[in-house]
Amino acid sequence: MKIAIVRLTSLGDVVFASFIPQLIKKYIYNNKDIIIDWICDKNFADIINHNPYINKIHSIPIRDLKKKKTTLQNVYKITKDIKKENYDIIIDIQGTLKSAIISKLISVSNSYRYGFSFFSAREKLATFFYHKTVKINYQTNIVERNLALINAVFKINASQISITNLLPTIFINKKDYTLPSQNNQSDSNEINDNIDNDQKTEIKKKFIENIANQNDINIDYIALLVPFSSSKKKDMKEELIYGLAKKFKNIYFFINYGSESEKARVDGIIENAKKLNIHNIDKINDKNSIVDMKFLILFIIDITIGVDSGITHLSSFCNLKTIVLFYQAKNVYRNIIQNNKSLSLLLKNDDNDYNTDLCLQSINNMINII
Repeated sequence: MKIAIVRLTSLGDVVFASFIPQLIKKYIYNNKDIIIDWICDKNFADIINHNPYINKIHSIPIRDLKKKKTTLQNVYKITKDIKKENYDIIIDIQGTLKSAIISKLISVSNSYRYGFSFFSAREKLATFFYHKTVKINYQTNIVERNLALINAVFKINASQISITNLLPTIFINKKDYTLPSQNNQSDSNEINDNIDNDQKTEIKKKFIENIANQNDINIDYIALLVPFSSSKKKDMKEELIYGLAKKFKNIYFFINYGSESEKARVDGIIENAKKLNIHNIDKINDKNSIVDMKFLILFIIDITIGVDSGITHLSSFCNLKTIVLFYQAKNVYRNIIQNNKSLSLLLKNDDNDYNTDLCLQSINNMINII
């Protein structure tokens, strides 16, 4: 049986679906006969790359169409090549018109397409491209939505508990990477496939010692801060970042950014921190790619504190201690995996701004819990 998972974009949504191949392989009895491929936008393929439960990742330059870096003709040619895989089942996890059209284009006469129903899909027109649909409220927890679709397709009864037992669902090919160093300096300490927990501990120890010596401070843990979201209104306040660094002096905070404008803001935060005599804040190196983030989270970071964004959720699915900061009550339940390592904090649920001191206290309590 050949199965195609269609989840093209975006970072967080691909992360939230990353458990699916492993879940299918676990619950289907004769899983050796199952081949699972993933259809993904080329900008997000690195998220699921090296997943041992995925046979092949087909990258399609969908976002490049908007930037006019490719043509519809090129995209069609790619889908025509994918069609040669002769999939038995195609599952559209995305539920948008573009993902539904891609599902249709890669189908052959015996392919059976599944997706969300008219009132469940993100874009209702998508449902006309499926043979069978599943009805589930769009505001339902995103993991539960994905589970409902997979349960219906394969007639199984998996739950979120099943998923937490699968974590991490993010993988890297360790021999491809070198240990990231502070201030973009190269490091000869290569990581290989035979690394064990003792080696991992030693790598992390050297990393911490390097930072501590450069900054002349004591460090016990490394934290990842993800302060930026798709809307500036939902970004982490600078005073909260400074408050965290002051309250947890034994934690070194790396700030993540995703654009040049965000990088400039991070540079400003670091400069102001030095004026406030705060020296346990820095930015991640300039490369800052998805593969770098995967490595950093899986090997170096102890805890992630971030707003509702893709990198924060990537941390959760790497089975790392994660505190997700929400600004809207409706998203607290929907956009999080429910396990004992991921906790959510609602900063505000009205037009009033949140109290930084209360927020710091809540985060302190959460850190102690997880």
